[in-house]
Amino acid sequence: MRAQLVVAEGHGPNALQRQQALDQGAKVKGAVIPPTAVLTRSPLVRGIVTLFNWFTPKAMRAFPPEDLEAAARHLKMSDAEFRRLVDVAYALRPREA
Repeated sequence: MRAQLVVAEGHGPNALQRQQALDQGAKVKGAVIPPTAVLTRSPLVRGIVTLFNWFTPKAMRAFPPEDLEAAARHLKMSDAEFRRLVDVAYALRPREA
């Protein structure tokens, strides 16, 4: 996996889930977290991203959903990949009633 984009609405993982994620990562010899952009408005989720960076290489960054371009730069996306991401994001966007 070259990179990952996470959309985190609402609360983040609980303490047990965070520990399980760290434990699973430690079991995989030579595992490296790919560059990860987390789109969130949640201060709690931003704090969790910071927590993960204390125990893993600092590949993860949190961004407000409006800053998709900064997230794409962090993921080192090409212009074509970014345009595709925006197209998919708009297609998945909830319709207003």
